[in-house]
Amino acid sequence: MPVKDKIRFFWCPAALFIFGFGLYLFSSGPAVAPYRDMGEMVAVGHTLGIAHPPGYPAYTLLAKSASLLPLANPSYRINLVSVVGGAGAGMLLYLFLLELEVSSAVAFLAATLWLAANGAWIVSIVTEMYSFNMVSGLLLLWFWQKYLQTKNDLRGVNLVSFLFGLLMGVRLDVVLLAPAFAGQFLYTKYKFLTFAQIFRILVKSFFFFCLGASIFLYLPVRSARAPFLNWNKPDNLNRLWSSITRKTHGGTLDLLSKEYKPGELFWTDFKIYLADAGRQLRWAVFPLAIYGALLLYRSKKPAFFLIVLGWLMSGPYFIYKANMPPNPHALAVLEPFFLLPNIFLVTLSALGADVLFKDVRVLLWLPIMAIIAAVNLGLRCAEVSKRENYFGYDYAKNIFKTVPPRSILIMQKDVQLFTFWALQYAQKMRLDTGVVAKGLSGSPWYVEMRAQDGLDANLGPLRSASDFEQFLNLNRLKQVYIGWDADLYPSPLVEQVPVGLVSRLMLKTLRNVTAPGQAPTPNFYRDFYIYRGIFNEQSQREFFSTDIIEDYRKGRMAQGIELDKVPQKKEEARKQWRACAALNSENPVAYYRIAFSYLEENKLDLALPEFLRAEELYEKTYRLTQEYHSLPSVVSNIKTEWVECLVNIGVMYERLGDGKASESSYLKALDILPGER
Repeated sequence: MPVKDKIRFFWCPAALFIFGFGLYLFSSGPAVAPYRDMGEMVAVGHTLGIAHPPGYPAYTLLAKSASLLPLANPSYRINLVSVVGGAGAGMLLYLFLLELEVSSAVAFLAATLWLAANGAWIVSIVTEMYSFNMVSGLLLLWFWQKYLQTKNDLRGVNLVSFLFGLLMGVRLDVVLLAPAFAGQFLYTKYKFLTFAQIFRILVKSFFFFCLGASIFLYLPVRSARAPFLNWNKPDNLNRLWSSITRKTHGGTLDLLSKEYKPGELFWTDFKIYLADAGRQLRWAVFPLAIYGALLLYRSKKPAFFLIVLGWLMSGPYFIYKANMPPNPHALAVLEPFFLLPNIFLVTLSALGADVLFKDVRVLLWLPIMAIIAAVNLGLRCAEVSKRENYFGYDYAKNIFKTVPPRSILIMQKDVQLFTFWALQYAQKMRLDTGVVAKGLSGSPWYVEMRAQDGLDANLGPLRSASDFEQFLNLNRLKQVYIGWDADLYPSPLVEQVPVGLVSRLMLKTLRNVTAPGQAPTPNFYRDFYIYRGIFNEQSQREFFSTDIIEDYRKGRMAQGIELDKVPQKKEEARKQWRACAALNSENPVAYYRIAFSYLEENKLDLALPEFLRAEELYEKTYRLTQEYHSLPSVVSNIKTEWVECLVNIGVMYERLGDGKASESSYLKALDILPGER
């Protein structure tokens, strides 16, 4: 092989892989870090269990292979799957561009920028399936394009069909690319093949697809062995099908989307996608992509149909089906799914750039590439890196310090709950604590699974106040705690006592039975908890770390409310609320509580500025509910709290003798809730 070809087809891909691998390994978290289902994937990979629908069997087997490496902790080992996937995606993007006859310089530049973009970088340093989902899409595109170069050889259809079935075991959304492949195949071949020949090809390719999709047989086979994690227990055909089709999730990306009409949020989400693509790939991607699409249509119509259809299905169509509200939580769920359509944008922009700059010497690309990549790395490393992110790990360890041995701990949100799964199932930490998933506790398969793994608790649904009353009664000899991430329904029979990052739940009629002679609660926040990182939500640039910090805020808020009930401890209560304001300076509740506490002591000069700050933040929060298309119940709660704040400000001004300001405050409250007139 000539030296030029060796550089083009071996050394350049190798350099891209080494660069991506080193970058992602360096910025990976040292232990389980907060990100979506990260803790669950650690637990499933380590124990060879079954994840939430659709089960992700291919990813699970990859994760198990990585968990056998004698390195660090289970989270770090399994995260190597994502690191390799991210680096491999950059290499495959380069090879795919070469198949489209893009020059090696432009292809190398495009792949380098892709590796350094936030989206690809983030999913390549967390224990999730998304980086290998990029590999899945690019591997299919690369093989398919290579097959197109030999028009008389149809074996590539069988290979791609097999890979389609197999790679669905990484993530199901790779199936969105199927219409693009089918459309291009029919456009290319229908003139040369008879109907009978096309039918035979389709039958054969379906056979190979089913052969690849047989990876999903892992689910019933493994489920029958009763693994530690056995989500939905898919050991029969009915439950297997409900897992693969995500019927337990309503067939949606996230249950949030079920609260809105189909397509209601499409244009809102599509604008967010375009803004995200511009930020990730730099805004020049759009004119270059449009130019590249025009060139491709004129010169290579089959490739044009493949890429444009691929973008339409994985981008606009997926966004329409997702139908997610544009709040920070929903966007954090949605953004990883922008990666597949962005692959097509990068491809089209590389085609456009290659023609525009074809007369520029290759050597001129090197400084351009180095400068852009260096800028991307410098700007984004602090924003993306999880190298020093201990929020999730320390959060779980701090709660383990809080709850006594052989207690029950109820958790709800994915990140918080799954972090405990990772530490208990993969690292065998605090196995005496029964961690109960609030949203799953009424599911028969979950009850059976926890009984098999030895949980000493009586489980049942936790969807109402009466459910909690029954749960506490059935487990009256155990100490029951609940995290601040979980919803608790008010009940006159249940007492909730804040204890650091959790609260103790007790039936009032059984309090003396469940807590005889209990010692005074220590100051966990000051004396026991570990804090590593910047504990301020506004200083964090990703949602999941802020969500962990929010639990610290909620715990301190509840602690302050308890202290405020004792007249002699009002200043201690205000200290807790000031800590809440330090954790999240944009949440109005802490300022309102401080202000009201001062008002009760008739310290009007201290109360007024706190009330005004709270009112300003309530107004800002209300505007955000409009921007986020929040549900009516959320908007109503914000408006009610805002009005209460304004009424108290009116009372303050009355006491201070400022009638005009008082009237203005009351009138504003009436404008917000006119029905209260």
